[in-house]
Amino acid sequence: MKLSTKLSLILFILILTLSCVKNDSPKTMDLTTNWKFSSDEQNVGISEEWFSPHFDDSQWDTIDAGKDWEVQGYPDLDGYGWYRKTVEIPADWKDEEVWLKFSGVNDSYRLYINGKLLTSFGDIKNTIFNSNTLSELSRVLKFGEENLITVQVNDWGNSGGIWMPAEITVDKNRVDSDFMIFPFINYEKNTLLLNTKLASYISEEIECDKVNIKVRKEGSSDIITKQEIELINNERIFLVRLNMPQTSDKITYEISMDLMDPSNTIIRTLSKKITWNPPSLQPDKNGIIKLNN
Repeated sequence: MKLSTKLSLILFILILTLSCVKNDSPKTMDLTTNWKFSSDEQNVGISEEWFSPHFDDSQWDTIDAGKDWEVQGYPDLDGYGWYRKTVEIPADWKDEEVWLKFSGVNDSYRLYINGKLLTSFGDIKNTIFNSNTLSELSRVLKFGEENLITVQVNDWGNSGGIWMPAEITVDKNRVDSDFMIFPFINYEKNTLLLNTKLASYISEEIECDKVNIKVRKEGSSDIITKQEIELINNERIFLVRLNMPQTSDKITYEISMDLMDPSNTIIRTLSKKITWNPPSLQPDKNGIIKLNN
């Protein structure tokens, strides 16, 4: 083999190898282990900026997510606890949607990325201890660099903390991009209630003043029902009631929500499928009609 041919072959293999390395970043990163942690019984974490990249957490404990903090040295802690973790975000994730997913936090939390408050989940009336929560991070990340994730958790009693697994991912198969739409079906009144939280999808800096909601049968372009919601003061949580057609058939409906800015440009479209499966309205042998809402 001629020297020039050998050099060409070596160059080809080198380029191929570099190409493979460039695209070899994982699609999902497990965030369950090795969080820096501190209790905050006096609730001074915000005033002392425990979320800041410049804050010194070298004296904090190291614990894991996926377990209650009670079994990791804090058996009597109720109230606030802080988690901090530095993660290097791959450079080739830059053009992707990057999602942080917690599978359960007991009972509510605030999420900071690189020292800035991004969103929050749960409040004094609504625990998220057994709920998935999802935050889209790409607008606040530094790609190819280290990023600080800080979580202030508020435990109202009993078990506390990030007690279920945590991950950051660009794998669309692992992201339920529609699960922030919570449907409640009332078959007797043929109504569909949609409780929606937008904080994970649009930041406070983005104006979203209108939501267009449409419902179709799966696979059909015909609109069954629709409604337009105006959001007051850039609100991020709303409840809407939709009147549905009366039917005794089992039907899969597709719900779409177009989030609109003041110029009527679509910021993002959320979607969700639901199964409309009404109970039989025929009386049983005792003449009783069974209802189910």
